[in-house]
Amino acid sequence: MKRVASETGMELVRARAVFRTWLSRLATDADAVMAASALYEGLDDVERDAWISAIEEEVPEVDVPTVALFAPFLSVEGSKFRVARMQAHLDQDLPEATVEAFAGTFSDGDRALFYVFGRHLDFVETLLCRLVGTSGDTPTGVRSVVAEALMRRPELPRLISQLGVLLSPLELDEATMELGHAVVADARNGVSAPPLLARFTELFTLPRLA
Repeated sequence: MKRVASETGMELVRARAVFRTWLSRLATDADAVMAASALYEGLDDVERDAWISAIEEEVPEVDVPTVALFAPFLSVEGSKFRVARMQAHLDQDLPEATVEAFAGTFSDGDRALFYVFGRHLDFVETLLCRLVGTSGDTPTGVRSVVAEALMRRPELPRLISQLGVLLSPLELDEATMELGHAVVADARNGVSAPPLLARFTELFTLPRLA
């Protein structure tokens, strides 16, 4: 009986070692990322929960950016619960991103600022800030802020086409300044900044907006 238990324990150790090696490949191997996404997409709800739990156990054991461990699965996950569960890990260990900014004007006059954050390989995260119509060239507040979970860059055109606004590239500093003015305008009227903005520290710091 002891021998059987010992052999079973060794098998588990070997299996976990193989799993960790595979997880490590997600940091640098685009083919492994695509295969992981396809594998996860084919799982049912119970299997997906178990899969996430298995990765959560390995997070402290592998020297891999957390975003690499969850990006392939966030990009194909439709459950808000599981997205939030994985996103919580990213929020604790989110790497600095390359940031692109775009801007446009909605039909009702509201200003659109759209940010694309390059997170890992070809995975990006997006942030759409809708600013209350302008007073001259200065936004007068933030109407809404919406972030999309990690997706592949080739999926961006489809997302942008659904926003209902024509976007053009904008210098990041200029976009950040517009958003900053809107946040400050709200603050002067006793309106707090949307909590979601706190996740995107690449954009600005509070002292810069003061």
